[in-house]
Amino acid sequence: MTSRAGIGPRRQPQQFMRLSDNLYEQEVIVDDDLTLYTSGRKSTGLRSAIYIILCVITGGIYYLICRWNTAIEMKTKTFPCSLADADYICIKNQWGEISLNRITKIDFGMKASMIFPRSFTEVDASQDIILDHLRFYDYRYFKFFFNPNTEMFEPNYAWVDSNWTSVSRVFLEQDDDQEIHSKRSIFGKNQVEIQEKSNFRLLVDEVLHPFFVFQIASIILWSLDDYYYYAGAILFISVTSSIATFLETKRNINRMKDLSRFSCHVRLLRNGVWVYMNSEEMVPGDLFEIESGSLNLFPCDAVLLTGDCIVNESMLTGESLPVSKSPIPDQELASLDFEAEEPASSPHMSKYFLFSGTKIIRIRPGNQAELSKKYPSIIGSRKGAIALVVRTGFNTTKGSLIRSMLFPRPNTFKFYRDAFRFIGVLAVISGLGFLGSLYNFIKLGINWETIIIRALDLITIAVPPALPATMAIGTSFAISRLRKSGIFCTSPPRVNIGGKINIMCFDKTGTLTEEGLDVLGVRFTVPNESRFENPYHEIPSLQPVRFSRMYRTIETLMTKPVPISGALGSTVPEYPSFGPTMSGVSIMHSNDPNNPVVEPDFPYPLIICAMATCHSIKVVGGDLMGDPLDLKMFQFTNWNIEEDFSSNVAAKKTVRNGATLTVRPPWVPAYDTVTSSKNFGTETFTELGVVKSFEFVSNLRRQSVVVQRFKYSGSTAVGNSFTESSSDPGIYPEYEVFVKGAPEVMQSICDISTFPKDYNEQLRYYTHHGYRVIAVAYKKLESMSLASVQKLKRQSVETGLLFLGFIIFENKLKPGTFPVIKTLNKAAIRQVMCTGDNVLTSISVSRECGLVKKSSRIFIPRFESGQSHEEDARIVWEDVDDSNLKLDPVTFKPNGDVSPERLADYQMAITGDAFQWMLEFASDEIFEKVF
Repeated sequence: MTSRAGIGPRRQPQQFMRLSDNLYEQEVIVDDDLTLYTSGRKSTGLRSAIYIILCVITGGIYYLICRWNTAIEMKTKTFPCSLADADYICIKNQWGEISLNRITKIDFGMKASMIFPRSFTEVDASQDIILDHLRFYDYRYFKFFFNPNTEMFEPNYAWVDSNWTSVSRVFLEQDDDQEIHSKRSIFGKNQVEIQEKSNFRLLVDEVLHPFFVFQIASIILWSLDDYYYYAGAILFISVTSSIATFLETKRNINRMKDLSRFSCHVRLLRNGVWVYMNSEEMVPGDLFEIESGSLNLFPCDAVLLTGDCIVNESMLTGESLPVSKSPIPDQELASLDFEAEEPASSPHMSKYFLFSGTKIIRIRPGNQAELSKKYPSIIGSRKGAIALVVRTGFNTTKGSLIRSMLFPRPNTFKFYRDAFRFIGVLAVISGLGFLGSLYNFIKLGINWETIIIRALDLITIAVPPALPATMAIGTSFAISRLRKSGIFCTSPPRVNIGGKINIMCFDKTGTLTEEGLDVLGVRFTVPNESRFENPYHEIPSLQPVRFSRMYRTIETLMTKPVPISGALGSTVPEYPSFGPTMSGVSIMHSNDPNNPVVEPDFPYPLIICAMATCHSIKVVGGDLMGDPLDLKMFQFTNWNIEEDFSSNVAAKKTVRNGATLTVRPPWVPAYDTVTSSKNFGTETFTELGVVKSFEFVSNLRRQSVVVQRFKYSGSTAVGNSFTESSSDPGIYPEYEVFVKGAPEVMQSICDISTFPKDYNEQLRYYTHHGYRVIAVAYKKLESMSLASVQKLKRQSVETGLLFLGFIIFENKLKPGTFPVIKTLNKAAIRQVMCTGDNVLTSISVSRECGLVKKSSRIFIPRFESGQSHEEDARIVWEDVDDSNLKLDPVTFKPNGDVSPERLADYQMAITGDAFQWMLEFASDEIFEKVF
């Protein structure tokens, strides 16, 4: 069995290491896409003189050869030496590209531990010498500094201050002016500034390209042979091609500069005083204030220290969704390590990380009173959140994104490889023709001038000089046509690749289907038999359950309001006749049948409570923002949501202690309305508060929240059902857990007895008809304090749950999906759908949009034995419409009585767990047959 490394989690390699004992060579693993092999080189006056002499005596030909082949230039001008003594550094990446970079020396005058903090954490302090100078080189906007302790060049993009061990230490230990100046020498200005070549240099690069030089030589040769018209035509084509390439290059560079350039004024803490400065002056270790209205975009990479933020990270993810950021705990700050974990790809660290270039939606300060007591000289009257600068310039996530656009992976397009081979074969043929012609011309006694012209003319005939120019012009026209359609290309060679695409991979939601989903309805669990039909009677013990009928609106689920005796004229919705269920008359259940919890003021099924609380919706300026699915789900309930309690401090301290947001039914008035009015008397109202949440994680495919009931009335704030100040210290508030996620994962975290017998049948029905299904589960936490709830780990919350039911969404195709798929089919371009949705839903959408024929048989994998993490697991492939029809495990051809035409027309849909198993354990032969 083989394992395919490189597909899966980001590797955590050693970032730099020696390749030889003589200190001449070094390997630097920048990231998964770039590995550098460097060696020290030193130049002497003698070697430089030899290089100049060779260029002069060859009439510049040796200069051109060295320009086209850096290895020859390097060997001529320099010789190998240790990295410590090097004047130049030879850099070779994993694609064989070689460059020779000069090493720069600048004044420093600070301790080595300032720039290499990790190298001096475990050594004697006496070794932490003062560096009078810093030696470094630049490569693709990376900076590598020479570390005298390790005698290697180390990058500065992974720099982390050794003082960043706690938030308190960051606040109390600020850099002085000398340290800030030194950091600016290390990191440069906080700007993503693209170094633009001058027009003269761009023209020289174009003119001295090998193909252009060959064209000029051919034009001179033809002119000497009186082919003026042909030479003039080729000259016109060559000049036009060069000008078009030059203008396109300038246009791309200017577009990239406009995209990357950004600066603004920020409020920085310098020498204990908050001052406004240009964002270009920021260095790692600075503290800056984020205040609503003062900043629209983050000017650097930072971690949040106080307050909370909602940001839009569409620049990084492509999804315009609000993302919440919370203050980083001391433990996470102390473990910050950019070599081991890149925040952009870490769901764990990204919660505290503010990425450069991302848009600020909302800023809220932290607990100003508490912070002012701890740091009176720093916090003072600050009205915004405070963040710590950790990366600037090209070291930021935005800088990495711009760098990837400036230096894309080398083109491995087969067309170019074959084109160069073709030209190489023509060159060999022309060389043989040249030698043959030379021999015959000498034998015939023709003069040398004619011999040279005729023999070289044969080379220009065999190798067409106009070929590169005409291809460049064609590419330029293609780019201009694409630009008119709003498609921009930063790498012209990619245009030709676009013409050779043979497979297209699509996401489903938002790509093939509409961005938003509509709630078709909900179906929740009800008992098969119940002795009680009145929901306010005793709640019976758990009965075998079944699915309720489909409730397509909240109005059909909750009938018209009716007065409830003793509620002082208030009204609550009348509960339907399906009786008390595990999905619940109330938000809570009693474990003691003889002492039931009766709550006529809150008769909503638990699945509605889950829909109202288990989401990532934020309130910004009175508008709801969040994932489209969450928004549709919450809007289905018609509930109200409140997130910002800052206007009512009393509410936060009493009723809503610990809640990040609260939701309430539409008939429940707001807390401020009730407590500020005398019209409600002692009437009590209930709302739900989310005290802890675990965000959706793609590999877990679920999201969960811990919810607490909060009660209030006009006369007094009732607080929780039980308050922590109760006379009985052993009685704590009761909390509920709501979880929503993929139906497939719910079976592993829920009590199996709470699933209806037709669970899989119902799931199959809805997914088979193209609906998206979200499963919901619940459990109650007992005898826990708020502090204990806040410390809960995800694995302890999302286990032992009770299944509540299904939320069913419908997702319509985009109007342009079918025509695009039809066009791709006509072009014989294969299409693949890649989605995190249920496989049956994906199959239904594929058939509907024409991605697969409706008559095609589609086979899906099922683990007959074992699990996806077990090597000896066995997978069978079954027809989605007929489970008796399977694929042969060796040939992957359908078994059974199948007609030849149907035998040739079948597709395979692979699930995530089966794909993971094949990546890790399947043989190459099986992998190739499937894909």
